[in-house]
Amino acid sequence: MIVAKDIKADKYKIIKKICFLDIDGCLCLEDSDYSYFDPDCLSRLQRIIETTDTYIVISSAWRVGQSVQSLRNIFSIQGDTYGIYKGPRPYFDVSRIIGKTLSLHIGRDIETSTLWGRGYEIDAWLRDTKDKLNIDKYLIIDDEIADLQPLKASVLKTNCKTGITEEIANEAIRRLS
Repeated sequence: MIVAKDIKADKYKIIKKICFLDIDGCLCLEDSDYSYFDPDCLSRLQRIIETTDTYIVISSAWRVGQSVQSLRNIFSIQGDTYGIYKGPRPYFDVSRIIGKTLSLHIGRDIETSTLWGRGYEIDAWLRDTKDKLNIDKYLIIDDEIADLQPLKASVLKTNCKTGITEEIANEAIRRLS
């Protein structure tokens, strides 16, 4: 069986749960001009992954042109690439970020229930990886879900003003437990 390396503990773990994560509207909020990760939203994401032993695959536009390591680096400074945020920064386990979806730029067809855009990219990642990592549960956290409709049973929709709220974190924990 193929396993993924847990970098923090330097041990091998079977990955059973995945959270596909968008960033803008989930961690970066409209009120901050999407300039840095909201610390409360990031703390809630940490609670989700810690409580449910879940790993993250970045499905956000932030992944384009970035390696997984550079995405971990962005998370280690909580998305504050401009040095704007001056408040306290909560802990976040960047080793839980194990991948990113490919940017496939598939055309949009809202009239049918076929996958397109981000939904197609998530589906492609699952088709390529699900059995290899022994994934039995996955969740998608995103604020824009038009292209995710065929996967809607696995989607938690955020609001771009509030991001990952306590209610969304609790529902994510319930679904991934």
